[in-house]
Amino acid sequence: IAQKHGLAVVEDACHTVGGEYKGRKAGSMGTTGCFSFHEQKNMSTLGEGGMVVTDDPNVYERIALYRSHCTRVYGESTKYCSIDETQFPMGKRFWWQDFDDTGYNFRMTDIQSAVGIEQLKKLDSLNQRRIDHAAFLSERLEGVPGLKLPKTMPERKHVFHLYPVLIDPTTFGMTKEDFIDRMLNEKGIKVGMHYIPLTWTTAFKNRGYDRGQFPVADYVGENVVTFPVGPRLTEEALEYLVESVVSLAG
Repeated sequence: IAQKHGLAVVEDACHTVGGEYKGRKAGSMGTTGCFSFHEQKNMSTLGEGGMVVTDDPNVYERIALYRSHCTRVYGESTKYCSIDETQFPMGKRFWWQDFDDTGYNFRMTDIQSAVGIEQLKKLDSLNQRRIDHAAFLSERLEGVPGLKLPKTMPERKHVFHLYPVLIDPTTFGMTKEDFIDRMLNEKGIKVGMHYIPLTWTTAFKNRGYDRGQFPVADYVGENVVTFPVGPRLTEEALEYLVESVVSLAG
């Protein structure tokens, strides 16, 4: 569709670094792929950070410019040179800077970058642990009344940034709020509260949106929770999670 209409495709792959669709990595199928390295993602660069990938040289140059104030410094040894070093609009005056546009400071520190390189080497093994943990939960929680568990469709590799579960309050016997409260206070387990539909937020209400316009999103927002599946969890911890959920169900 994008090729037919001459559109750029920007992939939001922030929650699926290492994920795949029909053998292709998430983030590699569009004009650009965007990743987050926030501390809660599948890999992190000391709490914050991110990455944009592309196979378009022109897009790459623009990204490289915008991440660093859109500046071009024309000395031969500078770290901020444009990719195309044949462009010297200032007459080769090496001490001048040029700014193509009003850019941003999105530069990662060297330490963050070094951590990111090492994390990338471990990504497949860390993701596999998430996949294994998710499979354990799915096997053990299958059939619990009132819980709808995540499914992985054919030709997909789901790397489980989160393990989302949809609660049917009537069948399960309690609301999302009650479940979160009891899991924390009775079992000592923090259950995630993701996600809030955008139409519930002030920003979108100010643009004319509100509850009721998207009933499916409203239902999911009211009833979805997430269980931990991080790579450092032990089998004992996962077993305790399952036992805790089952003991509260119904």
